[in-house]
Amino acid sequence: MVATDIRRPGPGGVPSRFMYMQPGLGAPFFERLFGETDITLSSDQRQMVDWLGQGQFPIGVFMSDREVQMAAQQGLPVDVMPGGRFKEGAPIGPAYGAVALIDQAPHPNAAKVYTNWLLSWQGQSAWQREIEGPSLRIDVAKDGLPASQIPQPGVDYVDAGTEEYARLTPSIIRDLITQALVKGGRE
Repeated sequence: MVATDIRRPGPGGVPSRFMYMQPGLGAPFFERLFGETDITLSSDQRQMVDWLGQGQFPIGVFMSDREVQMAAQQGLPVDVMPGGRFKEGAPIGPAYGAVALIDQAPHPNAAKVYTNWLLSWQGQSAWQREIEGPSLRIDVAKDGLPASQIPQPGVDYVDAGTEEYARLTPSIIRDLITQALVKGGRE
């Protein structure tokens, strides 16, 4: 199995935080995944996708959906498993961008005008078209997006991009993974 080294910022952060917070998974899941399996870690998304496509590894975890989908479009035998197929549900997060307003900015009204446009139907349609990722507005058509990215009815989605979840990666999850790797003799 190959996985993104989620101890560093980047792909896999949101799903790892989601899994850590799940009562049936949590710390024991990470201890077993990183301590008891023959897992290979990398931060090079294209290399991991190539390894999967060549059959060096049967499964990849915490990988960039975008890189896997681009490889699939180019004919590599890889695909993304939609989050809705897991009994725990699926995480959503700021993978395709987030908006932040600065306190006491020089032109706060300009930022408000831009943010209002960005969150409008027109702004979200343009944003979705450019980044090729889904808007969470239900009135914006999802035409042309990979099925694995489109939120599905009946799936329990969790916003794993909140501050509560974001605090986990830099400390708790990173240290847990490092300890599991050391215990398993791989670090």
